[in-house]
Formats: sequence, structure tokens, C-alpha cells
Amino acid sequence: MKKGFLLILTIIQFFSIGQNQYYQNIKHDNNWIFGFGGWGNTFMTFDSNKIQLQRIKPTKLSMSYCASTMSDINGNLLFFTNGVSIMNKDFKIIKNGKRINPGPYMELYNWTDDGLPIIQGSLALSFPKNDSIFQLLHLDLWDYSKEKALYSYSPFYYSTINMKMNNGLGEVTHLNTFVYKDSVSSGQLTACRHANGRDWWVLLKKPYKRIYSSYLVTEDTVVFKFDNLIQIQTDTFNEPYGQSMFTPNGEKFISVSGPELKKSEYFDIYNFDRCNGLLANHQRIIFNDSSYGIVLGGAVSPNSRYLYVSRYDYILQFDLEANDILASMDTVAKYDGFKSPVTGCPTTFFLSQLAPDGKIYISVGPCATEYLTVINEPDLKGKDCDVQQHAIYLGVNNHFMIPNFPNYKLGALKGSGCDTLVMVGNKDLNNVLDKITLVPNPASDIVQLSNLPTNEIVKIEIFSTQGYLLDSKNFNTTSSSLDLNVQNYTSGIYFIRISNNNQLLTTRKLVIIK
Repeated sequence: MKKGFLLILTIIQFFSIGQNQYYQNIKHDNNWIFGFGGWGNTFMTFDSNKIQLQRIKPTKLSMSYCASTMSDINGNLLFFTNGVSIMNKDFKIIKNGKRINPGPYMELYNWTDDGLPIIQGSLALSFPKNDSIFQLLHLDLWDYSKEKALYSYSPFYYSTINMKMNNGLGEVTHLNTFVYKDSVSSGQLTACRHANGRDWWVLLKKPYKRIYSSYLVTEDTVVFKFDNLIQIQTDTFNEPYGQSMFTPNGEKFISVSGPELKKSEYFDIYNFDRCNGLLANHQRIIFNDSSYGIVLGGAVSPNSRYLYVSRYDYILQFDLEANDILASMDTVAKYDGFKSPVTGCPTTFFLSQLAPDGKIYISVGPCATEYLTVINEPDLKGKDCDVQQHAIYLGVNNHFMIPNFPNYKLGALKGSGCDTLVMVGNKDLNNVLDKITLVPNPASDIVQLSNLPTNEIVKIEIFSTQGYLLDSKNFNTTSSSLDLNVQNYTSGIYFIRISNNNQLLTTRKLVIIK
């Protein structure tokens, strides 16, 4: 028996190590593509210890803000997009990929050839159990007038790409699939791998509201799950403008924003639960006033400790583990005055992205040049992080962009039993869990939970919209329903998490009205 136990333990450890090695060896973000107008494209790859730059003329696809690429797990280019078209590894428009985002904005403002100007407007996601199916998430932009004011409407779409189709050159099998009935704020599209190591969470803010919506991305679909109510009221007419990101370890969600010229810059930081997609413990760090408040980017160091904010003429470092994050602010670089000898544009600091080599690369803005700035040692405190301005010469005009990637190397959460798919025998429990109901909803005193597993210990947890655990109780379900007393709770929105045997069954939103 003891030998058998040791053998099983060894197999489990070997499987765990194999899983970790799989994620660490993923190279989906191996190829970065730059180039705008007639300059041609430069491919920047991370195959060796030193980045490789290859220039191709003429331009195959103009890359603007809305840029993302996808490589296979070995680092070979599969496809890339500028928010208008999708091109494959042979630099040809992928089948059915000539036009994503069907709105008229691109024609009205002549962006059709150049790419959609939405910061973090597209994102390509992979799935470890299937090396041929990819979900390309993308945001469109529509303008409309109301009461003599101009508003933007930004639909959220996904397009499914199957790389086994068309003789390995790929095909868009589901084009411009509308995710949710409501609009989202334009840009700041990012993702974090679900705790199950397979699926993805996406958070997008609702325009002009204090709400972040959580979406779940699988290899089959993208679905809206629930809304997170955030604490601080945003300006009614000025939406955040900047970058959003998860820390590499997936524990925090950060949005760096400069909503308006000559207004305070800030970043919002939340704890993030990779299991249920909930935000918690919101902090807003207001750090400076600037005449260039809207020119903001951000990235987090590989060790998830340091946030770097690029704000035109400065790069700031914040220690996310400090008791006082604002007090930890350190200026690690100030623009040195260098200008492009070709365009005459200053090489100031704009969008940022953590790269496969562990360095952070920063694009130039708000005027385009051929250079990137690099932070060589982002895990180190203060100026030891080693900022090298205009260190990378691309040889092509880079239209402010930096490619948008999540952390593909983040695997399953160790010790977590949560999943979006639970099997009981040969039965898919998701079909059962979708039937769990809370009635009435809204409620005032008693809410009945129905269609629960019977003759089992069911754990019921109640969370606030900020993610605080308010109550937790275990129930022995002699029947498929039970009554939950909520009369001591004030009016508001709450989340009910239901689990048994350490497996998450479902999360439901409950509205309480007194």
C-alpha cells in the first residue's frame, strides 16, 4: 500500500511539473510586428537571448494602436491584426478575415488602411488543450451625437480562428460574433487565465458607469458572466484613457488612466480572484497633474511587484507591495530630449508591454518615430531597473503602438479546485448548474435556492460587490432547495457563491431591496 501511494504521488508530481513546463515554454508572444504607412514592417522576435529585427518592404499591414499577434507554442508566427484585417504567416489576408469590426468608423475617418485607433483594441487568446483554435477579441468604435455632444459606442466582438483550415493557413470560422447587448468603454482590452489553466477572464468597463463587466472566454465562445460595481464615481463625460493589465501572477487588475488634459492622473488597482472573476479591495492612486495627462501607459514587472507608468516625459515606478503605494513612487527616467532625425518627433514615452525576455518595451507618443525605449531589469527597485531610452531602432515608422498580450505562461492556480466545467460520472454538470435559481430576486428577507445537489454538504458564501466575504455557511441539503435569510443585509447588489466538496458550482448575483 505504501509503495502504491508513493507511486501515485510521484505520478501526480510528474504531471504537475509537466503542466508547469508546458506553460513556461509557451511562445505565443514571440513575434511583435511594427510598421505604418509606406515604411514597411519590422518583425521583432525573441527566439534567442538577443532580440532579432527583420524589416520587410513594402508594408504588409499598417499596425496602429489596435495591434495583436499570435504565434504557435514554438514561436512560429500564425496571424496578426491591426483591428481591420487579419493576416496569416504568408502575409496574406486570412480566409474570411478581410474585415473585422463592421462599424463605419474606419471609412468615415480614413482608418481602413491604417488600422483601428483603439488602444488595446484587440487581443488573441489560446487554449492549452487545442493548438489550432484561437479566439480573437476585438472592439469596434461607432460615433453618435446626442444633444449636440459626440459620444462613442464600442461593441465587443470575438472572431474564432481555426488554423487547421485552408491547408494550415487558417480561416475565420465565426466572424464578428457579438458578445453582449451593451457597449463597453473603448480600449483597455486585457485578459487573465482562469484558475483552471484553460479558460480566460476578461474585464471591460461599461461606459460612463461604475461597473466592470466580467466575461469568460473558452475555445467555444465568449460569454458575459456578471458586473462588478466599483467604488469611485468616474466623470460622466470623460472615460479613462490609458492601459489596463493584470499582474503576471494574476492576483491584481490595474487600469492606468489619464481621463482629461490638465487633470490628475491615476491608476485603479484591485485584487482579482482567478476562480470566480471577482474584483475586490479597490484603491485609486492619484499621483500627478500633467498637461499631457492623456498620454499614459503601464506595465508590471515579471515578479508582479513593480508597476511602471509611462507619462510622456517621465517613467514612474510604484511598489505594489508597499504599505503606501503612492509614497513608493520613484521617477526612474526623464525624457532626454532626443528626437527622430527622420520625423523630428520626440522619443517620449507612451504604451508599455512586458516581453518574453522579461524586459518592458515602451512605444513613443504622441508623435510617431522609429524607436522603442526598454526597461532592462524591471524586477529591480528604483534606477537599478535600468531604463534605456530610444534603445531599439526599428527602421520603420511606429505609429505609437505596442502589441497587446496577456500572460500566456500563467498556468492553473495551484491548490484550486474551481473550474468552469465539472464532471460527475459522464454527466456534464454545467447543464445542471445553469438551472440553479434564486427566487425572488430582488429579495428583501428570504431567498430560495433551488435545483441544488441533494444529500450533500453545500457551502453558501455571500460577497459584496467589492469582493469582501460577508458570510459563509454550510448546509446539509436533504432536498434540492433551501431558504437563505438575507433580512440583515442592506439594499444593494451581492454575489452568492455556491460550492460543495471544494468545487465551485456557480456564482449568482442577488439584488436586495428594502
